[in-house]
Amino acid sequence: MSATKSQIGHPQGASGAAGVGAALLALNENIVAPTINLDTADESCDLNYTPNTALEKADVKITLCNCIGFGSKNSALVLKEIKI
Repeated sequence: MSATKSQIGHPQGASGAAGVGAALLALNENIVAPTINLDTADESCDLNYTPNTALEKADVKITLCNCIGFGSKNSALVLKEIKI
């Protein structure tokens, strides 16, 4: 799990494009970008965080982008690797 907002801030209307771009790079390069400044994760949330350092050789097959912007501009998009 990663959050692009920690690295680029809140791009408002471009939050979807930023999230999809990061997801496509993860699918193509098998690298999960880090969530920077994550020092202490909530113990009650059992998630596979990627704190402060990218996860390389991650074998990414499917991504979920939760794109949330101001003014209820919300979407969720699932991207899947397809071999041609």
